[in-house]
Amino acid sequence: MIETKGVLFDLDGTLIDSRQAIIEAYRRTFEQEIGRPLPAPLEDASNLMAPRPPELFAEWAPGDGDPLELERAYGAHYESGAYRFCITYPGLRQMLVTLKGRGIVVGIVTNKRRSRVDADFEFLGLSESDFATVVTADDSVERKPHPRPVEIGLDRAGLDPVSSWYVGDGPHDVEAGFAAGTRTIGAGYGYYGAERLRVVSPTTIARSLTDILAAV
Repeated sequence: MIETKGVLFDLDGTLIDSRQAIIEAYRRTFEQEIGRPLPAPLEDASNLMAPRPPELFAEWAPGDGDPLELERAYGAHYESGAYRFCITYPGLRQMLVTLKGRGIVVGIVTNKRRSRVDADFEFLGLSESDFATVVTADDSVERKPHPRPVEIGLDRAGLDPVSSWYVGDGPHDVEAGFAAGTRTIGAGYGYYGAERLRVVSPTTIARSLTDILAAV
């Protein structure tokens, strides 16, 4: 068995449940900036996570404004209060303490913008110092399922992919981890669910943060 040296995590749907925060920020943007309700399919958080906001606005609000300007409005709505809908998944802090106690390096690789991660951390009582690295959408042009964000995380944390895991709740997370050379854990308790994760065959699927500790 290969000894685990590091675990990199996705953020939304993996360490924190920001489902309602993200939906609320998009809802405010559609209602206040575009002038119509949030499209019904976007009430499903799994449809909101993979695309970056400019891509989502280009698809769901074509002709309703510059997607980059709408992203800025979305970010402002998120950071001005929608983040208060975030909660941590049960056992998060104990899991981090346990992993570090085992000498395992812990980091985050997310498609989320740095400013929104900062808002989440401050509200939830998390700190960047809790992690060896925090890679955000501001660090890479590519996004998951491209392996580059995970590769950046491995490099910054000084980790070898062979002795590392990448944990995420979406198929794109599993694909990114495998492409970067890590073993992968599908967070089946997150936004996409175990059935959608099984399609991309992660190394294992976790039902909770406790399962992640057992797997690594």
